[in-house]
Amino acid sequence: MKPRVHAPVFPLASAGPSLACDPPMMNPASRSCLLAALAGLTGLIAADPTTVDASATAPAPASVVVASTVGTPTAMNPADTATVSFDQALRYVNGDVITVSDVRRRSIERAQTDERAGKVHPTQGSSVAERLAYDQVSLDELTGETLLLQKAKELKMVPDHDRIAMMVLDEAKAAGHGFTLREQAERRKEIERDQSIDLVLRYYYETKAPDIEPASMWKAYQAHQADFNLPPRVHVLQIIMRPSDPNERQDLATDERDTFRVAQDAVDPAVRQAAVGRVDALVAAANAADQVVILDAALKEIAAADARADLPDADRKLTKHAVALLARKNAFRDSDQTVAALDAIRLSLLGKGEDAFRAAAKANSQGPNADQGGELGWLEPGFYPPVFDQNVFPLAGGQMSQVFLSNSVACLVYVIASVPPRVRTFAEVTGNITADFERQRAEAVKQQAIAILRVKSSIHDVIPLSSLSE
Repeated sequence: MKPRVHAPVFPLASAGPSLACDPPMMNPASRSCLLAALAGLTGLIAADPTTVDASATAPAPASVVVASTVGTPTAMNPADTATVSFDQALRYVNGDVITVSDVRRRSIERAQTDERAGKVHPTQGSSVAERLAYDQVSLDELTGETLLLQKAKELKMVPDHDRIAMMVLDEAKAAGHGFTLREQAERRKEIERDQSIDLVLRYYYETKAPDIEPASMWKAYQAHQADFNLPPRVHVLQIIMRPSDPNERQDLATDERDTFRVAQDAVDPAVRQAAVGRVDALVAAANAADQVVILDAALKEIAAADARADLPDADRKLTKHAVALLARKNAFRDSDQTVAALDAIRLSLLGKGEDAFRAAAKANSQGPNADQGGELGWLEPGFYPPVFDQNVFPLAGGQMSQVFLSNSVACLVYVIASVPPRVRTFAEVTGNITADFERQRAEAVKQQAIAILRVKSSIHDVIPLSSLSE
């Protein structure tokens, strides 16, 4: 009768503390330490352990499964390390073990890659079925990679370890900080894993695959010409003028009334009279618009007094404030006033060309690169809002747009040069098509190689993947 051993069932490394017992011999003190630590772990799976035929699974009964940090998981004897993070075996592939944490780590890495690429991936709100399906893909990926690594080892296709070590050091230098010895070892394992897979695929399996035929590339070009369209492009300058903040209007009105009130107590008779002489008219004003006219007239007189050399020092602060307030009021403009101001600039630039537009941009623009004459460089449709494209891309080189509003900002654009849309020639895109074909061919070769290796391999699941959700 063949002996049967229990598959090691331990909580994941994240479920409890790691063990630090005295190596290398399992003496009584060490055994006590081990038992005490196991007893203290939370979430220990107490169900009956799955039994595995020792002759079919290959791992020795004395070993425990340890979560690998990078690459294929390994079997490790407790006496070989002082700190052990226990994990749970999920699948054996010709004797190499894939653990639960390997699958979850791969799913996390895939999710991060999908997130950056804008692809859909499971989240915390996803169903159990969706997460299990995602984990199944991760498990299948790891299984295929393990088979390819085993084939590379069989064929003695070994990457250059010295070169990999230099690559890791260069990466650390480029990152601006050093790697710890452990980080260096993990990164070396990761690169060795990737390069071993690449070697066996490139120099064993791909040599048996058919070459890419030019006729296939030409056929792909004709079938996907829409993918090779070049959009129109324009090289432009821009003047932007922004309306004042609507809240500033109320601030200006409040400030003007306060200045009018203070002026009634001014020392200088003329300054005082500019306000006091208009009090009755202000009170009798029929509406707010009439009041604004009266206050504006008073403010101008108070500001004009600042130019007098005989003005009492006590009133100098008041008149200077009136000068600044008057400048703020003159600079205030709503959306219609902003469009009108920019349209006046446009009329002054008609027929004067690029240099005149650049000068006007430097003097008036409140947009980007105003100091460079409003230079925006070459643009394609979609970079700015649709209203920009509608007003600019129909123009030819040397033409100026009408004034238009985009995101509540008044815009005026001068087109230096324009390039119409066109389809890139086959010669221009041959490199792109070749790269696409090579990627597709490499992936097809990889999947075919894995399929062949799976048929010849012993793959045994210790526990079903669905049990992880229970």
